[in-house]
Amino acid sequence: MTHHHSVDRMWRSTNGVTFSFLPENETDARSVIAGLIPFIKEMHSQWFLQFFSEEAKLCHATSKWDVKTRSAYSAEEAESDGFFSGG
Repeated sequence: MTHHHSVDRMWRSTNGVTFSFLPENETDARSVIAGLIPFIKEMHSQWFLQFFSEEAKLCHATSKWDVKTRSAYSAEEAESDGFFSGG
């Protein structure tokens, strides 16, 4: 399965980007975009984090990337899931 996407600098912006993807990849693409910082922390070099604002990094400071579900989750969600599942 081939995933087609692009990440481009926004027109006349010094720090904005535009994510483009094929409609059939929307669910997966939105999941990865929403969890991009945890995804990078888990799967790639920390070097890439320099391109995110401090606010964005702080927002995801406790977020983790779940490789199986290909989505991000917060520490609070992990605690809640563990509590409700008896873990």
